[in-house]
Amino acid sequence: MGRRRVSESDRAFRSEVARQIRTSMQKRGLNQTEAARELRITKQALSQYLREKATPQGEILARACARWGITLRYRDTQLTQGAFGPTETRTPAEVLQLDLFKEPQVFENPNLIVTIARSHRATLQVTIRMKEAAISPVRSRSIRKSS
Repeated sequence: MGRRRVSESDRAFRSEVARQIRTSMQKRGLNQTEAARELRITKQALSQYLREKATPQGEILARACARWGITLRYRDTQLTQGAFGPTETRTPAEVLQLDLFKEPQVFENPNLIVTIARSHRATLQVTIRMKEAAISPVRSRSIRKSS
């Protein structure tokens, strides 16, 4: 089983994540054990991110952005705390944040299904399906102006 080849933009993103985490750790005087605890990950996972061997999942990036005020760029998109929504207070079912690095992916809620799959090496195919919704007719009332 071969390893998935990492694109140049993904490699650059890993490098930026490592740099931002390292800088945040230094500013706060945290060692790897303390930083891993704050991000709620293992020390081994943090080591992988710092050595640019792996890319953190969205929820880990969200915690780093929220906790340490990190701003990241992935391709032409800026990711800050607000890019992930208030993940600390939402349940996984309420968050519409798909992982940029896993495919295919499906997000489903009661009225919407979003599917993301790679159609070519550098192309993602996004399919959005809306479920039928029962809408009751709204009665309109005319407003008469008295003069």
